Amino acid sequence: MKKAFKIGIILLLLLVLSLAGYIGYQEYIETRPIEIADIIVNSNRINHKSYHIIHHFFNGKITNQRNYVDTKEIMQTLIVKDNKINIESRAEVDIKIKALSTEEVVFNGTGSQLQEFIFDKQDTYLIEASQKYQDQYGDGRVDYIFSADVQKSPQINISNEKPKQGELVKVEVTGVFKDTSVSVEGEFIPSNSLYNDKGNIEIYIPITYYKNAQPYDMQIKIDDEVTPFTLDVQKEQFTQLHFTVSESVTNSTVNSDSANIEYRNKIHPLYKTRDENKYWEGKFIKPVEEKRISSTFGQERYVNNAKTPTRHAGIDYAAPEGTLVYATNNGRIEFSEFLQLTGNTIVIDHGLGIKSYHFHMSSLEVKTGDIVKKGQLIGKVGTTGFSTGPHLHFQISIQNQPINPQLLYNIEY
Repeated sequence: MKKAFKIGIILLLLLVLSLAGYIGYQEYIETRPIEIADIIVNSNRINHKSYHIIHHFFNGKITNQRNYVDTKEIMQTLIVKDNKINIESRAEVDIKIKALSTEEVVFNGTGSQLQEFIFDKQDTYLIEASQKYQDQYGDGRVDYIFSADVQKSPQINISNEKPKQGELVKVEVTGVFKDTSVSVEGEFIPSNSLYNDKGNIEIYIPITYYKNAQPYDMQIKIDDEVTPFTLDVQKEQFTQLHFTVSESVTNSTVNSDSANIEYRNKIHPLYKTRDENKYWEGKFIKPVEEKRISSTFGQERYVNNAKTPTRHAGIDYAAPEGTLVYATNNGRIEFSEFLQLTGNTIVIDHGLGIKSYHFHMSSLEVKTGDIVKKGQLIGKVGTTGFSTGPHLHFQISIQNQPINPQLLYNIEY
Protein backbone atom coordinates (compact mmCIF):
# COMPACT_ATOMS: atom_id res chain seq x y z
CA MET A 1 0.00 0.00 0.00
CA LYS A 2 2.79 2.42 0.91
CA LYS A 3 4.67 1.40 -2.21
CA ALA A 4 1.65 2.14 -4.40
CA PHE A 5 1.20 5.52 -2.69
CA LYS A 6 4.83 6.43 -3.33
CA ILE A 7 4.51 5.46 -6.97
CA GLY A 8 1.38 7.61 -7.26
CA ILE A 9 3.16 10.57 -5.69
CA ILE A 10 6.08 10.16 -8.08
CA LEU A 11 3.76 9.96 -11.10
CA LEU A 12 1.87 13.02 -9.90
CA LEU A 13 5.12 14.96 -9.53
CA LEU A 14 6.22 13.88 -13.00
CA LEU A 15 2.88 14.98 -14.40
CA VAL A 16 3.12 18.35 -12.69
CA LEU A 17 6.68 18.81 -13.89
CA SER A 18 5.71 17.77 -17.42
CA LEU A 19 2.77 20.13 -17.39
CA ALA A 20 4.91 22.98 -16.12
CA GLY A 21 7.54 22.15 -18.70
CA TYR A 22 4.96 22.07 -21.46
CA ILE A 23 3.46 25.41 -20.38
CA GLY A 24 6.92 26.92 -20.19
CA TYR A 25 7.82 25.53 -23.58
CA GLN A 26 4.62 26.94 -25.06
CA GLU A 27 5.48 30.35 -23.62
CA TYR A 28 8.93 30.06 -25.18
CA ILE A 29 7.42 29.13 -28.52
CA GLU A 30 5.04 32.06 -28.43
CA THR A 31 7.69 34.57 -27.45
CA ARG A 32 10.66 33.35 -29.52
CA PRO A 33 11.67 35.89 -32.17
CA ILE A 34 10.46 35.23 -35.71
CA GLU A 35 12.68 36.49 -38.47
CA ILE A 36 10.42 37.76 -41.23
CA ALA A 37 12.15 39.38 -44.17
CA ASP A 38 10.72 42.50 -45.75
CA ILE A 39 10.32 42.68 -49.49
CA ILE A 40 12.01 45.31 -51.64
CA VAL A 41 9.87 47.14 -54.19
CA ASN A 42 11.74 49.40 -56.63
CA SER A 43 14.47 49.80 -53.97
CA ASN A 44 11.89 50.60 -51.23
CA ARG A 45 11.55 48.34 -48.17
CA ILE A 46 7.99 47.13 -47.53
CA ASN A 47 7.07 45.79 -44.08
CA HIS A 48 4.80 42.80 -43.69
CA LYS A 49 1.15 43.47 -42.89
CA SER A 50 0.28 40.05 -41.40
CA TYR A 51 1.47 36.50 -41.02
CA HIS A 52 0.12 33.09 -40.13
CA ILE A 53 2.74 30.54 -39.05
CA ILE A 54 2.44 27.02 -37.60
CA HIS A 55 5.43 25.67 -35.64
CA HIS A 56 5.97 21.93 -35.38
CA PHE A 57 7.91 20.26 -32.54
CA PHE A 58 8.72 16.65 -31.67
CA ASN A 59 7.89 15.40 -35.17
CA GLY A 60 4.62 17.29 -35.23
CA LYS A 61 3.34 16.02 -31.89
CA ILE A 62 3.35 19.58 -30.56
CA THR A 63 2.19 22.48 -32.76
CA ASN A 64 1.77 26.14 -32.14
CA GLN A 65 0.08 28.77 -34.31
CA ARG A 66 1.47 32.28 -34.49
CA ASN A 67 -0.73 34.97 -36.05
CA TYR A 68 -0.13 38.68 -36.47
CA VAL A 69 -2.17 41.39 -38.15
CA ASP A 70 -1.05 45.01 -38.38
CA THR A 71 -4.18 46.95 -37.49
CA LYS A 72 -2.76 50.37 -38.30
CA GLU A 73 -4.91 52.10 -40.89
CA ILE A 74 -1.92 53.86 -42.44
CA MET A 75 -0.69 51.91 -45.45
CA GLN A 76 2.69 52.32 -47.07
CA THR A 77 2.43 54.17 -50.38
CA LEU A 78 5.12 54.28 -53.03
CA ILE A 79 5.56 56.89 -55.72
CA VAL A 80 6.40 55.00 -58.93
CA LYS A 81 7.62 57.30 -61.70
CA ASP A 82 7.71 54.62 -64.32
CA ASN A 83 5.39 52.08 -65.89
CA LYS A 84 7.10 49.08 -64.29
CA ILE A 85 7.49 47.69 -60.79
CA ASN A 86 9.98 45.17 -59.44
CA ILE A 87 9.66 43.10 -56.25
CA GLU A 88 12.68 41.42 -54.63
CA SER A 89 12.07 38.72 -52.01
CA ARG A 90 13.68 35.66 -50.45
CA ALA A 91 11.03 33.32 -51.83
CA GLU A 92 8.67 33.41 -54.79
CA VAL A 93 5.91 35.94 -54.23
CA ASP A 94 2.26 35.73 -55.30
CA ILE A 95 1.02 39.17 -56.32
CA LYS A 96 -2.32 40.78 -57.10
CA ILE A 97 -2.54 44.37 -58.37
CA LYS A 98 -5.80 46.32 -58.52
CA ALA A 99 -6.44 49.77 -59.99
CA LEU A 100 -8.25 51.76 -57.31
CA SER A 101 -10.07 54.02 -59.77
CA THR A 102 -11.84 51.12 -61.47
CA GLU A 103 -11.41 48.24 -58.97
CA GLU A 104 -10.06 46.25 -61.92
CA VAL A 105 -7.47 43.55 -61.19
CA VAL A 106 -4.73 44.32 -63.72
CA PHE A 107 -2.25 41.64 -62.60
CA ASN A 108 -2.54 38.33 -60.78
CA GLY A 109 0.57 36.17 -60.85
CA THR A 110 4.05 35.58 -59.46
CA GLY A 111 7.03 37.83 -58.95
CA SER A 112 8.73 36.23 -61.95
CA GLN A 113 5.76 37.01 -64.18
CA LEU A 114 5.67 40.57 -62.84
CA GLN A 115 8.91 41.30 -64.71
CA GLU A 116 6.90 41.32 -67.96
CA PHE A 117 4.05 43.45 -66.58
CA ILE A 118 3.63 47.08 -67.63
CA PHE A 119 1.24 49.63 -66.13
CA ASP A 120 -0.66 50.99 -69.10
CA LYS A 121 -2.15 54.03 -67.37
CA GLN A 122 -1.51 56.50 -64.57
CA ASP A 123 -3.42 55.51 -61.41
CA THR A 124 -3.09 54.47 -57.78
CA TYR A 125 -2.85 50.71 -57.42
CA LEU A 126 -3.45 48.44 -54.42
CA ILE A 127 -0.80 45.71 -54.32
CA GLU A 128 -1.19 42.54 -52.27
CA ALA A 129 1.79 40.22 -52.08
CA SER A 130 2.34 37.02 -50.12
CA GLN A 131 5.24 34.63 -49.78
CA LYS A 132 5.79 31.34 -48.00
CA TYR A 133 7.56 31.36 -44.63
CA GLN A 134 9.73 28.46 -43.60
CA ASP A 135 12.33 27.81 -40.90
CA GLN A 136 13.59 24.77 -39.01
CA TYR A 137 10.51 24.75 -36.77
CA GLY A 138 7.60 25.35 -39.12
CA ASP A 139 6.06 27.10 -42.07
CA GLY A 140 3.32 29.52 -43.02
CA ARG A 141 2.53 32.61 -45.06
CA VAL A 142 3.49 36.27 -44.81
CA ASP A 143 1.37 39.00 -46.42
CA TYR A 144 2.33 42.48 -47.59
CA ILE A 145 -0.23 45.13 -48.55
CA PHE A 146 0.73 48.54 -49.91
CA SER A 147 -0.24 51.00 -52.61
CA ALA A 148 1.67 52.45 -55.55
CA ASP A 149 0.97 55.86 -57.03
CA VAL A 150 2.12 55.23 -60.61
CA GLN A 151 3.00 58.46 -62.40
CA LYS A 152 4.22 59.42 -65.83
CA SER A 153 7.91 60.34 -65.98
CA PRO A 154 8.94 60.65 -69.65
CA GLN A 155 12.55 60.19 -70.73
CA ILE A 156 13.45 60.94 -74.36
CA ASN A 157 16.09 58.96 -76.24
CA ILE A 158 17.15 60.05 -79.75
CA SER A 159 19.27 57.51 -81.62
CA ASN A 160 21.36 60.09 -83.48
CA GLU A 161 21.16 63.89 -83.22
CA LYS A 162 23.72 64.33 -86.01
CA PRO A 163 22.41 62.05 -88.74
CA LYS A 164 23.60 62.04 -92.33
CA GLN A 165 21.29 62.63 -95.27
CA GLY A 166 19.45 59.37 -95.94
CA GLU A 167 19.52 58.03 -92.37
CA LEU A 168 16.60 56.95 -90.19
CA VAL A 169 16.44 58.41 -86.66
CA LYS A 170 14.62 56.56 -83.90
CA VAL A 171 12.96 58.50 -81.08
CA GLU A 172 11.99 56.40 -78.05
CA VAL A 173 10.11 57.81 -75.07
CA THR A 174 10.19 55.76 -71.86
CA GLY A 175 8.22 56.17 -68.62
CA VAL A 176 4.92 56.73 -70.41
CA PHE A 177 1.60 54.93 -70.75
CA LYS A 178 -0.52 53.50 -73.53
CA ASP A 179 -2.81 56.53 -73.55
CA THR A 180 0.07 59.05 -73.54
CA SER A 181 0.03 61.21 -76.66
CA VAL A 182 3.50 61.53 -78.22
CA SER A 183 4.23 63.33 -81.49
CA VAL A 184 7.27 64.71 -83.31
CA GLU A 185 6.92 67.98 -85.23
CA GLY A 186 9.28 69.87 -87.49
CA GLU A 187 10.85 69.80 -90.94
CA PHE A 188 10.63 66.01 -91.35
CA ILE A 189 7.41 64.00 -91.38
CA PRO A 190 7.77 61.09 -88.91
CA SER A 191 6.24 57.64 -88.87
CA ASN A 192 3.26 56.75 -86.75
CA SER A 193 3.98 56.34 -83.06
CA LEU A 194 3.97 52.85 -81.55
CA TYR A 195 3.49 51.79 -77.93
CA ASN A 196 5.81 48.78 -77.92
CA ASP A 197 5.92 45.65 -75.77
CA LYS A 198 8.50 47.30 -73.46
CA GLY A 199 6.01 50.00 -72.49
CA ASN A 200 7.82 52.68 -74.52
CA ILE A 201 6.63 54.80 -77.43
CA GLU A 202 8.78 54.76 -80.58
CA ILE A 203 8.70 57.07 -83.61
CA TYR A 204 10.94 57.08 -86.70
CA ILE A 205 12.17 60.21 -88.52
CA PRO A 206 13.40 59.89 -92.15
CA ILE A 207 16.31 62.22 -92.92
CA THR A 208 15.70 62.33 -96.65
CA TYR A 209 18.46 63.13 -99.14
CA TYR A 210 16.79 66.22 -100.62
CA LYS A 211 16.98 68.20 -97.35
CA ASN A 212 20.05 70.41 -97.01
CA ALA A 213 22.79 69.51 -94.56
CA GLN A 214 22.10 71.97 -91.73
CA PRO A 215 20.54 72.10 -88.24
CA TYR A 216 16.76 71.68 -88.09
CA ASP A 217 14.66 72.70 -85.10
CA MET A 218 12.29 69.94 -84.04
CA GLN A 219 10.06 69.30 -81.04
CA ILE A 220 8.58 66.35 -79.21
CA LYS A 221 5.14 66.86 -77.74
CA ILE A 222 4.20 64.56 -74.84
CA ASP A 223 0.58 65.27 -73.95
CA ASP A 224 0.72 69.03 -73.29
CA GLU A 225 4.46 69.28 -72.66
CA VAL A 226 6.76 70.34 -75.49
CA THR A 227 10.48 69.51 -75.58
CA PRO A 228 12.57 71.15 -78.33
CA PHE A 229 15.55 69.42 -79.90
CA THR A 230 17.79 69.88 -82.92
CA LEU A 231 18.72 67.48 -85.70
CA ASP A 232 22.05 68.65 -87.09
CA VAL A 233 21.95 66.93 -90.50
CA GLN A 234 25.36 66.06 -91.90
CA LYS A 235 26.18 66.02 -95.60
CA GLU A 236 26.41 62.70 -97.41
CA GLN A 237 28.58 62.40 -100.50
CA PHE A 238 26.30 61.35 -103.36
CA THR A 239 27.68 60.16 -106.68
CA GLN A 240 26.77 61.21 -110.22
CA LEU A 241 25.74 59.05 -113.16
CA HIS A 242 25.43 59.95 -116.84
CA PHE A 243 23.56 57.47 -119.02
CA THR A 244 21.46 57.20 -122.15
CA VAL A 245 17.97 55.83 -122.55
CA SER A 246 16.40 55.15 -125.95
CA GLU A 247 13.75 57.53 -127.21
CA SER A 248 11.22 54.74 -127.50
CA VAL A 249 11.58 53.94 -123.77
CA THR A 250 11.43 57.57 -122.61
CA ASN A 251 8.44 58.36 -124.83
CA SER A 252 6.46 55.45 -123.38
CA THR A 253 7.43 56.14 -119.77
CA VAL A 254 8.91 59.35 -118.27
CA ASN A 255 7.79 61.54 -121.19
CA SER A 256 4.33 60.00 -121.40
CA ASP A 257 1.45 61.92 -119.88
CA SER A 258 -0.60 58.76 -119.48
CA ALA A 259 2.28 56.97 -117.71
CA ASN A 260 2.81 59.83 -115.27
CA ILE A 261 -0.91 60.32 -114.61
CA GLU A 262 -1.31 56.59 -113.93
CA TYR A 263 1.65 56.65 -111.50
CA ARG A 264 0.31 59.70 -109.66
CA ASN A 265 -3.15 58.17 -109.38
CA LYS A 266 -1.96 54.78 -108.20
CA ILE A 267 1.21 55.44 -106.16
CA HIS A 268 0.98 58.99 -104.79
CA PRO A 269 -2.06 58.19 -102.58
CA LEU A 270 0.06 55.49 -100.89
CA TYR A 271 2.44 58.17 -99.59
CA LYS A 272 -0.15 59.20 -97.02
CA THR A 273 -1.49 55.82 -95.93
CA ARG A 274 -0.07 54.32 -92.74
CA ASP A 275 -0.69 50.96 -91.14
CA GLU A 276 -0.98 51.30 -87.36
CA ASN A 277 0.71 47.91 -86.86
CA LYS A 278 4.45 47.28 -86.82
CA TYR A 279 5.06 44.27 -89.05
CA TRP A 280 8.84 44.35 -89.45
CA GLU A 281 11.16 42.44 -87.12
CA GLY A 282 14.87 43.04 -86.65
CA LYS A 283 17.14 44.01 -89.52
CA PHE A 284 15.92 44.33 -93.09
CA ILE A 285 17.48 42.03 -95.70
CA LYS A 286 18.52 42.63 -99.29
CA PRO A 287 15.66 41.88 -101.67
CA VAL A 288 17.99 40.01 -104.04
CA GLU A 289 21.05 37.93 -103.33
CA GLU A 290 24.30 39.88 -103.52
CA LYS A 291 24.24 41.60 -106.92
CA ARG A 292 26.03 44.54 -108.50
CA ILE A 293 24.67 47.97 -107.58
CA SER A 294 24.26 49.85 -110.83
CA SER A 295 22.80 53.03 -109.34
CA THR A 296 23.26 54.16 -105.74
CA PHE A 297 20.93 55.88 -103.30
CA GLY A 298 20.59 59.66 -103.71
CA GLN A 299 22.63 59.61 -106.91
CA GLU A 300 22.47 62.63 -109.23
CA ARG A 301 21.49 61.14 -112.58
CA TYR A 302 21.89 62.93 -115.91
CA VAL A 303 19.75 61.21 -118.52
CA ASN A 304 20.42 61.80 -122.23
CA ASN A 305 22.77 64.74 -121.60
CA ALA A 306 20.27 66.64 -119.44
CA LYS A 307 21.66 69.83 -117.89
CA THR A 308 19.92 69.23 -114.53
CA PRO A 309 19.95 65.89 -112.74
CA THR A 310 17.18 63.83 -111.26
CA ARG A 311 17.77 62.21 -107.88
CA HIS A 312 17.67 58.47 -107.39
CA ALA A 313 15.38 57.59 -104.50
CA GLY A 314 16.60 54.02 -104.05
CA ILE A 315 19.16 51.43 -105.11
CA ASP A 316 19.30 49.63 -108.47
CA TYR A 317 20.49 46.03 -108.27
CA ALA A 318 21.63 44.79 -111.68
CA ALA A 319 20.73 41.09 -112.03
CA PRO A 320 19.81 38.61 -114.76
CA GLU A 321 16.17 38.56 -115.76
CA GLY A 322 14.24 36.09 -113.64
CA THR A 323 16.42 36.54 -110.53
CA LEU A 324 14.24 35.95 -107.45
CA VAL A 325 13.11 38.98 -105.44
CA TYR A 326 12.34 38.54 -101.73
CA ALA A 327 10.44 40.57 -99.14
CA THR A 328 12.99 42.71 -97.29
CA ASN A 329 10.99 42.27 -94.07
CA ASN A 330 7.54 41.32 -92.82
CA GLY A 331 4.68 43.40 -94.15
CA ARG A 332 1.42 43.76 -96.01
CA ILE A 333 1.33 44.00 -99.81
CA GLU A 334 -0.27 47.38 -100.41
CA PHE A 335 0.15 47.40 -104.17
CA SER A 336 0.97 44.74 -106.76
CA GLU A 337 0.27 45.75 -110.37
CA PHE A 338 1.84 46.64 -113.68
CA LEU A 339 2.39 50.37 -114.25
CA GLN A 340 3.48 51.96 -117.51
CA LEU A 341 6.17 54.05 -115.79
CA THR A 342 7.70 51.53 -113.33
CA GLY A 343 6.63 48.21 -114.87
CA ASN A 344 5.65 45.38 -112.54
CA THR A 345 5.52 47.17 -109.20
CA ILE A 346 5.14 46.03 -105.60
CA VAL A 347 4.76 48.23 -102.52
CA ILE A 348 5.04 46.60 -99.08
CA ASP A 349 3.80 48.42 -95.97
CA HIS A 350 6.05 47.28 -93.10
CA GLY A 351 4.02 49.24 -90.57
CA LEU A 352 3.84 52.77 -89.13
CA GLY A 353 4.25 54.23 -92.63
CA ILE A 354 7.60 52.58 -93.48
CA LYS A 355 7.26 51.14 -97.01
CA SER A 356 9.46 49.38 -99.53
CA TYR A 357 9.06 49.86 -103.32
CA HIS A 358 10.08 47.35 -106.00
CA PHE A 359 10.06 48.38 -109.69
CA HIS A 360 10.69 46.90 -113.18
CA MET A 361 10.09 43.23 -112.30
CA SER A 362 9.31 40.59 -114.92
CA SER A 363 6.62 38.92 -112.79
CA LEU A 364 4.60 39.42 -109.61
CA GLU A 365 4.34 36.49 -107.20
CA VAL A 366 2.04 38.16 -104.62
CA LYS A 367 -1.21 40.12 -104.80
CA THR A 368 -2.50 43.23 -103.05
CA GLY A 369 -3.58 42.45 -99.47
CA ASP A 370 -1.22 39.51 -98.94
CA ILE A 371 0.74 39.33 -95.69
CA VAL A 372 4.36 38.39 -96.37
CA LYS A 373 7.26 37.30 -94.20
CA LYS A 374 10.88 38.41 -94.39
CA GLY A 375 12.60 36.41 -97.12
CA GLN A 376 9.38 35.35 -98.88
CA LEU A 377 9.38 35.33 -102.71
CA ILE A 378 7.44 38.31 -104.08
CA GLY A 379 8.60 38.60 -107.72
CA LYS A 380 11.38 38.27 -110.28
CA VAL A 381 13.85 40.75 -111.73
CA GLY A 382 12.96 42.19 -115.12
CA THR A 383 13.29 45.27 -117.31
CA THR A 384 9.74 46.60 -117.51
CA GLY A 385 8.84 50.30 -117.46
CA PHE A 386 11.55 52.98 -117.50
CA SER A 387 14.53 50.63 -117.69
CA THR A 388 17.65 50.11 -119.76
CA GLY A 389 18.26 46.51 -118.74
CA PRO A 390 17.34 43.84 -116.17
CA HIS A 391 17.55 45.24 -112.67
CA LEU A 392 15.51 45.78 -109.50
CA HIS A 393 14.86 49.32 -108.32
CA PHE A 394 14.46 49.10 -104.54
CA GLN A 395 13.64 51.98 -102.21
CA ILE A 396 12.36 52.55 -98.67
CA SER A 397 10.38 55.65 -97.76
CA ILE A 398 8.20 57.20 -95.09
CA GLN A 399 5.54 59.41 -96.69
CA ASN A 400 7.62 59.83 -99.85
CA GLN A 401 10.75 60.70 -97.86
CA PRO A 402 13.31 58.17 -99.14
CA ILE A 403 16.02 56.82 -96.86
CA ASN A 404 19.07 54.73 -97.68
CA PRO A 405 17.96 51.05 -97.67
CA GLN A 406 21.52 49.85 -97.03
CA LEU A 407 21.46 51.36 -93.54
CA LEU A 408 18.51 49.11 -92.62
CA TYR A 409 20.53 46.01 -93.48
CA ASN A 410 22.98 46.78 -90.64
CA ILE A 411 20.88 48.40 -87.92
CA GLU A 412 18.04 46.78 -86.01
CA TYR A 413 15.18 49.22 -85.45
